[in-house]
Amino acid sequence: MLSKKSLDLKQCIPSLFFEQHYPIKEICNILDIKKTLVYQCLSNFRKFGLVYDPNKTGRRTGRPRILQAIDTGFIFNLLQSKNCSYLDEVQERLFQARGIHLSTPALLLTFHCLHFSRKCVSGQARERNSLECARFQLKLAALFRQNPQLGARMLMSCDEAAKNNRTSARKYGWSLKGMRCVQRRHFVLFIILRRSDS
Repeated sequence: MLSKKSLDLKQCIPSLFFEQHYPIKEICNILDIKKTLVYQCLSNFRKFGLVYDPNKTGRRTGRPRILQAIDTGFIFNLLQSKNCSYLDEVQERLFQARGIHLSTPALLLTFHCLHFSRKCVSGQARERNSLECARFQLKLAALFRQNPQLGARMLMSCDEAAKNNRTSARKYGWSLKGMRCVQRRHFVLFIILRRSDS
């Protein structure tokens, strides 16, 4: 298979031929190219002022694109803000906002091009505060250090759950490749009181 010659190499041909007056055979030896390429580049240079035909290279092959850069940006921002959306919800939002109806395979291909993948959703408390968690752990450690006779059975514990019969959560979502799909939810607080009889 013939290797495609670079545009820089082709642009050397007219200057060698017209300005430095090298013969075609010597141009072929210097640039290590064939005569047909030299004749073709010189012919294009006489016609268009360029070493290539601008009418041939400017054409795009294949089917025209449905989505523009603005549309893909809209899909990207939508998935970043609502990462647990179903495909039909994304299609509906795209149609309402941009007036574009996109098929499901085309939408999945767009997700792939934007580097999104389908993942299991991990829940995270919307009220979560890392500083408060660290402060609580330090307070607990100080309490056990001061009173070594305290045991875990003497603690009253609270449990938080992101899902119960009153809340609904989606199992799968979309996130960028290499990142977790995290959905921040309001947690329902259950208080469990345990009494130790012993």
